Amino acid sequence: MRRALALTLLIVLSACMGRKADPVPVLQEADPQKSCPQLAAELNGIDTNIWRLHKEVDEKSKQNAYFGATASVLIVPALFMDVSDAQAKEIAAWQERKKHLLQIAEQKKCGFKATPNP
Repeated sequence: MRRALALTLLIVLSACMGRKADPVPVLQEADPQKSCPQLAAELNGIDTNIWRLHKEVDEKSKQNAYFGATASVLIVPALFMDVSDAQAKEIAAWQERKKHLLQIAEQKKCGFKATPNP
């Protein structure tokens, strides 16, 4: 019984250590067939995703600061700190995808300018 309780506690605590990265594939099969409006819409969506991930990073930093400060008094809150770099990996993948789509848009002479990465 104690082992089952300890195992359950370990699983619950390990789930709090952060999430696994799920980066977007940079190259997608249908990319060359996309029209300029489709490329523009996807590029706008990419910027939205990058902003969302940056917000997650900010929130994670605030939580980790709280848990770090609390951990200086108690050891247990340190177990809840998110030390994963999932968001950074996903942001990098979105930025690479954006660069790829901008190259296609340039080849198609879509005529829109790249916006800076959020």
